[in-house]
Amino acid sequence: MKKILPIFNSIFILIILAFIIVTTFYGNKRAVYVDNVELFGAFKMSKEMNELHTTKISIQAKKVDSLYQLFQVSVKEKKEDKLLQYNLQQENAKLEEYQAYFKNSVSEQVWSRLNGYVKEYGKLKDYEIILGASGNGNIMYSKDEFNITKDIIIYANTKYDGIE
Repeated sequence: MKKILPIFNSIFILIILAFIIVTTFYGNKRAVYVDNVELFGAFKMSKEMNELHTTKISIQAKKVDSLYQLFQVSVKEKKEDKLLQYNLQQENAKLEEYQAYFKNSVSEQVWSRLNGYVKEYGKLKDYEIILGASGNGNIMYSKDEFNITKDIIIYANTKYDGIE
């Protein structure tokens, strides 16, 4: 039994060393990051929603502009038109509503979809953590290999298109 104990201890120490080596070199999953601004701007859903709502906002802005010009003419001619003023206020309120909706709700919808894709990608690649950087000091420096923004853009757009 005494002769077996040193052999057992040696085997045990070798197993522990092998475990440490494997976990140090092969089990080390990296932390990576994504540039949120670039990701949002390059995501197809974001582009589509931006195009759709920019058109809506532009049409409404032109309507408000036209009413404002008519209102200015009525003021110059000293003919205050209460109905025109009311319509201008209503259309301006619609414009502000469209802008607020786009700024908040549409962005929220896009980020909800993107966050799901980023989570899927992180699980697929077995990353421990994916950080989001927005160019305001969150990540001041990193080697390029830790920036997976382009990979996530390709993955998210592929998923959005229903290809994968």
